[in-house]
Order: sequence, then C-alpha cells, then structure tokens
Amino acid sequence: MIAIINALQIVTPAMVLFVFATTAAPGPNAALMLAVGARFGLGAGIPVVLGIATANAAIKGAIAASVRILAELDPLVIQAGRWVAVAATLWLAWRLMRRLGGVADHAGVAGFWDAFSFQLVNPKAAITGLAAAALFCTAGTGGIGHAIAFFVVAFPCALLATGPWLLVGHAGATWLRGPRMARMLNLAVGTTLVLALAPVLLD
Repeated sequence: MIAIINALQIVTPAMVLFVFATTAAPGPNAALMLAVGARFGLGAGIPVVLGIATANAAIKGAIAASVRILAELDPLVIQAGRWVAVAATLWLAWRLMRRLGGVADHAGVAGFWDAFSFQLVNPKAAITGLAAAALFCTAGTGGIGHAIAFFVVAFPCALLATGPWLLVGHAGATWLRGPRMARMLNLAVGTTLVLALAPVLLD
C-alpha cells in the first residue's frame, strides 16, 4: 500500500504528456496496427492492442525501477540521463518533422502474446522508456514505486496511442500514405514531443 501511495506521488501531468507523446509517435507499433486493422479488422486488433500496451507498460516500469536503483548508487545517473533523454527526444521530433513518407504497411502479429513479444524487440519502447525514466524518476521513492507508477501511466497511454492507428487501418490507411497527410501528421506529433519537453526544460 505504501508503495502504491509513493507511486502516485511520482505521476504528474508532464510525465503523462511525455509518455503519451513518445508512445504515440509513428513507429513500429503504428505500422503494425494500421496493417492489422486493414487486414483483420477491429475485433482481431483488440488483443494486439492489449498485448502492446501490457508489454510497453512493463518495459517502462522495469526501466524506471532500474534507473532509480542506479540513481541510488550514483545521483549523477539522473542528471546525465535527463539531458541524454532531452537530446534523444528532440532528435526523434526532428526526424519526424523531416520525414515525408507515411507509415509502412507490414504485419505478422496475430494475437496478444505475439504483440507482447513484438514489443519486447521494439527498440522504440526501450528508448522512450529510458528517456521517460531519466526525466521523471524522483528521489524518495524506491524502484518498486517507480515500476508501479510508470506501468500505471504507460498502460493507458499505450492504449490511447495505438488504438487510433487500428481504427485508421480498419477505415482505410491509404490516405495516410500520401505525402501531404503524412507530413501533417509527422509535424503534429513532432511538435507534441517538443511541447512535452517544455516542463523539463523550464524546471
């Protein structure tokens, strides 16, 4: 119970915005959900969304706990990691804003456990999890509290970030492959990533 209370103290609007923005940025998950929605429909896509959200939240929780433990050994881990995270996020935003193409169409995932396993080999999940942990880990709360906090935040964020891609894929994703629409989407997501960093940069 104490761990849960401590975990809730970690959660802030800035943390939620950052986790959502980095999860929603187009990448392997978006491509997968577009393809699943287009090929198999909404019903078949629901277990895939749940598998992605569960694994994504577990990864972010495990990384946050690990970063907190390392920070207890050396507080400079958080300070150094924070600026690495800022640089990595700005790089991701820049790449998105420059990209003209849409999201690729590929899928080989059939259910919950396939999607769960897919997330474990998705480098974007680990990179964004490390960035979030470096930015929002706090002193006074242990690894378990951080694991709970990041899981609780990341799970609904992943649902909200991947679900729309499934709906778009089901409705017809051909419009997203057009350069103009893809450009607008990438600019919007890239801008959201930059805005998500504002509370950190102004702190």
